[in-house]
Amino acid sequence: MTDLTDRHAEVNAQEATESLCAILEMCECPAFCVDADGRIVGANLKVSEELGREREKLLGRHARNIDPRLADWPRFFAELQASSHMHLEPVFEGTDPRVSSRAIHARLWQPDGRVLAVLALKDVRNDQSRQAAMESRDAILQTVSRAATRYLADEDWDDSCNQLLKDLGESTGVSRVYIFEAHFEDENRLLFSQRYEWVAPGITPEIDNPELQNLNMQEAGYGRWLDLLSRGQLVAGQVRDFPASERELLQSQSIVSIAVVPIFTGNKWWGMMGFDECTGPREWGVAETEALRTVAGLFGLATERREVARLARVKRDTMAHEARLVAMGEMASGVAHEINQPLSAISNYCESGLAALHAENLNTELFERALRGAAAQAHRAGEIIRRLREFVRKGDTTRSLVDLNELVSETIELVDFDARARNVVIVNECQGELPQVNVCRIQIQQVLFNLLRNGMEAIEENEEGRERRIAVSSQPSNSALVQIDIVDSGPGIDPRQAAWIFEPFESSKPEGMGLGLSISRSIMEAHGGALDADPSHERGARFRITIPCLVDDELH
Repeated sequence: MTDLTDRHAEVNAQEATESLCAILEMCECPAFCVDADGRIVGANLKVSEELGREREKLLGRHARNIDPRLADWPRFFAELQASSHMHLEPVFEGTDPRVSSRAIHARLWQPDGRVLAVLALKDVRNDQSRQAAMESRDAILQTVSRAATRYLADEDWDDSCNQLLKDLGESTGVSRVYIFEAHFEDENRLLFSQRYEWVAPGITPEIDNPELQNLNMQEAGYGRWLDLLSRGQLVAGQVRDFPASERELLQSQSIVSIAVVPIFTGNKWWGMMGFDECTGPREWGVAETEALRTVAGLFGLATERREVARLARVKRDTMAHEARLVAMGEMASGVAHEINQPLSAISNYCESGLAALHAENLNTELFERALRGAAAQAHRAGEIIRRLREFVRKGDTTRSLVDLNELVSETIELVDFDARARNVVIVNECQGELPQVNVCRIQIQQVLFNLLRNGMEAIEENEEGRERRIAVSSQPSNSALVQIDIVDSGPGIDPRQAAWIFEPFESSKPEGMGLGLSISRSIMEAHGGALDADPSHERGARFRITIPCLVDDELH
């Protein structure tokens, strides 16, 4: 009978324990239940995971095994009975031997006539880690916010990348930040090369490490990385936990923990951005890694826009070169006439010199004058050829400091023979010094050339007796801009045409391609300037070029 009673009590105790554990499972935090003697009689799975112990091994143990502050259980339980709930803050430092990173919240519970204590645990270290990750995330996103416009638009790409990495390194507090670009040696060998790097003070740079140039990640044992990064995932963690094939190269760079995020341009995997911590372990939280993804996304977008801009420049420069060739073709007869003049003069001077040489009495003065005249005309012909060759050449878009007034004079000389053939007078009204500008000389000359040619073609429509004149003037527009005005005496611009004359393939001339003004405006916009037309000008058409001038800081 006694055995049955004991067995019945044991079954009831087991059922009570299971019931307690089931109730505790409804708690959102690690929780356990302790009786008046300090023995654990129930626990949920969360407390088991928090403490790293199986639940069955927790049941029946004293509460002091959970936290040293519960060692004096009778006193603790008496205080809990008196107040029905208690809260213990974590103890991190000092001489107190009961150091614990967990906060404990206790409540009194009396089910089925028993008096129990329910204790919930909260490890504030996790909160601190999350808080640190959130602060790091916010710092990263603030860096991105400040940098976004500059890095998307800045043409000085190398300086922008280096500044971005410096900002990221300082905001995340890591040891090293870098960028690798992916490239193919052939169709089947994907290689990676380090392009940019920032390191914290005291950290060894790796930018010149030959092992990080033309790195075949598959052969180097980083196939796992290739698989993850190519699918848009990141690689992050403690190097000690990585496979042996990955640890050797990383540990040779003193990397303790690492995070690597892929960089995509559109759907193309462009490369990767890495963050090394060399001073100690570092946990990469979700909030922080998502912020790093945002940074990589910004860099990918900037890279994509840079490539689109480069292709647009190539296309624009090609079209501009073709337009110059077409213009020279249209002016072929005038060019031939212009060159023929000094050649004819050279011929005449040579004949005069020969005649003087073979005369009975050599006239040395006449002979010398003939030679000097021939040399001068040869120089003139050479200058004509030089100007034409420079104008039609392709590929040189280097910017340099340019005197705009001088460039206007050279361009007028370039079209002067065509103007005279059309009976058009071009007047250079540029006077005084202008601030310096940093431009591509040949491209700005093409804009001036196009506008002068358009003016000459417009003047051809003038009625008999009407003025046939183009005036070119220049002046500072304000402290930041200089302007050039080109005014012709043609019929002017129809206000209805003003809205579309700069559109590509739109032309008022039946035989025109409609690219001259479009190319000219795109050239000016690429220089940070503008090209505008004034349809309300009282006589003829006026086109205005504005170009940013150099400020004092840029001159030094």
